[in-house]
Amino acid sequence: MPRSLVCLLLALLAWPARAQDPPAVAVLPLQKAAASAQYDGLGRALAGMLVSDLAALPALRLVERDQLDALLAELKLGESAFVDPKTAQKLGKGVGARFVVAGSYTVIDPTFAMDARIVEVSTGEIVKAAAAQGTVAEFVAVEKEVVEALVTGLDLTISSSERRKLLLQAPTERFGAFAAWGEALARRAEGRFDEAQAALNRALADDPSFVEAQEALGDLEALIRKREEERQGARQDARQTAFDALLAETTDDRKLPNGFVHDQASLARWALRLGVLEEQGRECERYAEMRSWLARQAWVVKEPARTAADPGVLSYRILQDAKARGLDLRNEDPKAPEHLKDPLASRSAALFRDLGSYVFGSASAYKRGHGLVSSLLACHAGAKALTELDALAADARAAGVHDQRYDRNSVLTVGERLSWWWAVTRARRLGADAELARRTEALLAAHKGDEAGERLVLTLVGEVRTLAENWEDHQVRRRGLPPEEVVRRMELLAKGKLPDDAVCKQFENQRGSAAYWLADHARMVAEGSNGLDARIDRAMGQWAPAADFGCLAGIPPRFKSAEAAWAWMDGASSRRLADAEPTCEGSWVSYAQMLERTRPQRADPMIGPTWLVAADQTLVGLVYSRCVSE
Repeated sequence: MPRSLVCLLLALLAWPARAQDPPAVAVLPLQKAAASAQYDGLGRALAGMLVSDLAALPALRLVERDQLDALLAELKLGESAFVDPKTAQKLGKGVGARFVVAGSYTVIDPTFAMDARIVEVSTGEIVKAAAAQGTVAEFVAVEKEVVEALVTGLDLTISSSERRKLLLQAPTERFGAFAAWGEALARRAEGRFDEAQAALNRALADDPSFVEAQEALGDLEALIRKREEERQGARQDARQTAFDALLAETTDDRKLPNGFVHDQASLARWALRLGVLEEQGRECERYAEMRSWLARQAWVVKEPARTAADPGVLSYRILQDAKARGLDLRNEDPKAPEHLKDPLASRSAALFRDLGSYVFGSASAYKRGHGLVSSLLACHAGAKALTELDALAADARAAGVHDQRYDRNSVLTVGERLSWWWAVTRARRLGADAELARRTEALLAAHKGDEAGERLVLTLVGEVRTLAENWEDHQVRRRGLPPEEVVRRMELLAKGKLPDDAVCKQFENQRGSAAYWLADHARMVAEGSNGLDARIDRAMGQWAPAADFGCLAGIPPRFKSAEAAWAWMDGASSRRLADAEPTCEGSWVSYAQMLERTRPQRADPMIGPTWLVAADQTLVGLVYSRCVSE
């Protein structure tokens, strides 16, 4: 024999034999032998307890729960089905297990009994059977007695530490919490997630330290969120498909031929088209189409003539068409703005009740509506919006409806309502001016002596004045900056590199709160929250002091030195506002006392920068509260 071959054989004989893999064990849910319905899920909990105990032994490998559940579902074996050795053998082969553990339990208060048996998959023989009983309060001891007997039947050698761990570990000592956990496991396997969640909450109420229930609840809530996101995504996809189909089969009103007259069916589809454009944020298109239709209608909003083939009212036709397209339900997207939560169909149908509904909708100074004016204001900003409102008023005058009441319950005419919307827009976006004052005075004069009209106009004019005051507050609290610049400065504070000096280091601890503000701002924008303006205003207390000292990259500092900053703050009393709120007095006293405390330490390199930033932050707060001007 060649020498090389001899060496190879000797080497192979000397190679250590690979240790055998630990035998795989599949633990089936225990069947209920005798117990009330409230303990239907106990078999899964007991199986889980057996798995935890056996998994603590390195000499065994446990089959994954999900793998076993999938096979049980495939074989259509419920937890109540009796598992004989032959069935256990089949299950074991299906999951690659050498042994299968099956058993049952009985709960007849106060008695708890449990039995289990080990089936060897290759032969179908029962290797070991064990049973134990006690009270429900002793269920842990009963399970430990059974599992210890099973381990003996497997002829395993376990160390004293392994045996001690096996006997001492238990998910909970409280039977009520354990039973609720079992119910949760069963309900989750059935896909009844809400019931599983409720059961886990009961388990934790009974035993707050029940770790397995805590983890199961966290996993379940994550699964519920994921499934809801998937459902929401599917709903939104279906909604978008319906939108695309509707837009494809309807025509932009501006492209319709001269003399075209809608019938019930085509007007219903076009009304839904307006709803789709609104929901997709295509407000400029929607405004242009609505204005085109209104002009062709000579500002007369009425339903098309009914026919024998289509005798229903328009609103019914719109709702039926929407239902056929799956657009009759409330928008369930949690990120949808509040004004788009109501069903698209009802929003579309409401437009055609009368002229007022079509032009103004249900909008108010503080609430977004769905009419023509709402799309105009969503499309155009600043002075352009004012120009468009005046253009609408001119259209109304040309159509002969300018001086008509826009609906039968209104005391205002179409022209007066449009003039009021001009004043609202001017006050909210640009603040008060002489023209705004002229228009509001004209409204008041037009209804002087008319008790109902005067009362309404006083309310409406009061809203305009409040908006103008709010605009002025916004200008002060944002230092005249647009909202997007305030957001940019908060981003610089949260994420930008701060200069390495003693003053700017004072703002390091504000990065977290700035990041939180940005996240909250993004959420409010997505939801179309009415509190967004106030949220932007309140950011002043964070970004303004940082900007004052040149701590925001690219923003020139307000103060060139600490001495200049202190001089500005010391002179704040000369800038006090005469019409400030009474609460400002107490704030001034506190601020003055603070300035006096700082004087001996202003030049101290250690404490001076801290006092400097604190004083500026306090002064910015006084500016925010309109106690002092900048």
